[in-house]
Amino acid sequence: MEPGFILQILMVILGGVLFFVTTTSLAVKRINEPFSLVWGVVSLVLVAAGVLLRPAGWNRYISQIGLVLALLVVCTMLFAAFFFSCIVSTLMRKTNEMAMQISLLKQENEEMKKALEKVNGNEEDTVCN
Repeated sequence: MEPGFILQILMVILGGVLFFVTTTSLAVKRINEPFSLVWGVVSLVLVAAGVLLRPAGWNRYISQIGLVLALLVVCTMLFAAFFFSCIVSTLMRKTNEMAMQISLLKQENEEMKKALEKVNGNEEDTVCN
């Protein structure tokens, strides 16, 4: 098989796998919507490039070993970037949760201060009488 045709097939497969991983990660809330949209577009571009490009002329420039090494590097970089996107999404989600919890704690603190002021105000009235 020619390296150009293998590259074409692997681009379609890589795009499909990336699209599947993106949609499942979105479904289980590992990645947020903006990141999933970007990765979905990247995966669709990979599939479209694999289908539409005809790298027949690349056969004289790419050897099979070079093709394997290039694909390993590209796949590693893509999935490392995807992994970091998942981590950033998780951190963003946790930051939002902590902000909500801090807001609730501040609200509870204000209510406790008001209750304490009422109690202190009633004690001063009873002491004065």
